[in-house]
Amino acid sequence: MLQKRLCLIFFLLLPSAQATDFDGKGTVSLSGSYRNFSQTGLGPYPDAFESMVLANYQLRFFASESLRLEATPVLRGFVSRMVGRGPSEPGYASVEGPERFFNLEGRISESGTSSWFYDMDRLNLVLTYGDFEAQVGRKPVGVGTLKVLPLWNKFSRPLPHTAGPNLIFGSDAAILRWQSGIYGLQFMDIEGKGGASTEAVRWAEAILYHPALELHLMASRWWNEDAVGVALAKDLGGATLRAEGLVFGKKREFQGGLGAEYALDETWTLLFEGLYQSEGAKRSEYTLVPSRFRALRAKGYLYSQASAQFASFWTTNLAVLANLVDGSLYPLFTVTRSLSDSTDVSFDLRGPLGKKGKEFSRATFHTPAFGSQAAASLGAPLQAMVQVTTSF
Repeated sequence: MLQKRLCLIFFLLLPSAQATDFDGKGTVSLSGSYRNFSQTGLGPYPDAFESMVLANYQLRFFASESLRLEATPVLRGFVSRMVGRGPSEPGYASVEGPERFFNLEGRISESGTSSWFYDMDRLNLVLTYGDFEAQVGRKPVGVGTLKVLPLWNKFSRPLPHTAGPNLIFGSDAAILRWQSGIYGLQFMDIEGKGGASTEAVRWAEAILYHPALELHLMASRWWNEDAVGVALAKDLGGATLRAEGLVFGKKREFQGGLGAEYALDETWTLLFEGLYQSEGAKRSEYTLVPSRFRALRAKGYLYSQASAQFASFWTTNLAVLANLVDGSLYPLFTVTRSLSDSTDVSFDLRGPLGKKGKEFSRATFHTPAFGSQAAASLGAPLQAMVQVTTSF
């Protein structure tokens, strides 16, 4: 197994390496939010006021020019009357880390309405040698070209309508990269809980970094399903165009995405991304259980975003995720004010606009086609959040 072999190589190298330098940066975020679900089966309460504390310290140790260790210990605190309901509660699940191959998370305390966790968001060893780079450990995985809608990157990128803070959790992986000029190769082995084959990802990718076109070709096996894909990015007339395609499973399901990003001027930037799923619902009859391959239910979606940078301290972002099958919308509005070079305060408002039975709605319905009530729940939370973030 690639991951075990790279681990062995790194541990043989470490004893002879003397750390000569390191750098670090800490971040602390305090947030308060209000969420309203009205979702049957997700809890006894229709709404909740919640407070969250997120603190981490990013460290990089340099043993030499070719060997470094990256580590990010993190503390998460969650205060809500939803504490104790576990993974079925969206806000709680957004703060508790996913189950991964290395269990580095622990609960410091849980009593009444508060729960505190410690974790490692990143613990990654990097070795570079000529045109080769090898990594082993935990880090966020970056694949594909689309920025918002998950198509290739279903490992660490949150969906736009995810409840709670948009935390990006790392994966436990071994990665081997080679690049010479405009040509590159990448091999990746992601291990899930217990090393079970149903949790593993084996990935091979060929990359062309041509000035006229960035092209990615991928073959892999995700969670016991074979998958092949193609992705590209191209600059054209001041805009950046992106595309991804993915075919997977015994049914040869197809997912395709297109995106475009364009800076109108120094203030305004526009972003559009569309998603098509061959096995998504054609009408608002959602009989398929959401999965890691198909986290959104319908056949088609459109994401539109306008971002503005006013002066050097005001940033606004207005976006809408639209379900093209049932017509429901999920608008997202964020405004950020920089108080200093190290401190920002932001306000985030998001909520569904759809009637009962729509994917983005406050109401829900259940159908026997689903295995459980939680899996059958439709709808998305109305959420308002104020957050202060400071770095040191």
